[in-house]
Amino acid sequence: MAVRVDGFMALADFRQGLTGRHALQQLTHADGRLLINLPVGVGKTELIIRIIQHISKDDTKFDAVLLMVPRNDILEEVLKRLPASVERSVLRPRPFQRCGDLNREWQSFEKSGCA
Repeated sequence: MAVRVDGFMALADFRQGLTGRHALQQLTHADGRLLINLPVGVGKTELIIRIIQHISKDDTKFDAVLLMVPRNDILEEVLKRLPASVERSVLRPRPFQRCGDLNREWQSFEKSGCA
């Protein structure tokens, strides 16, 4: 049972429920469409790490996790905290500085969704 403090669940107790297994159960229950919207500092990064660990070590119907983050520091934090046994690939943005005269053409492809 969760401990409530002044009408709110204690953060530590709330975080205990943020498990990879629970997130995947909710994803399955939501037919594969799930938005997890948590405030700053609650544990979104920890939750994604737990989801990735759960998928990598348990027999689930999922083969991969696609993580998109808005900043490199968040990506680096996740990568640093994942076990070395978890296979990963990082897709980096196109190095537009190296495209020279072709950069303008690439930009038109990107704007039209063809890149």
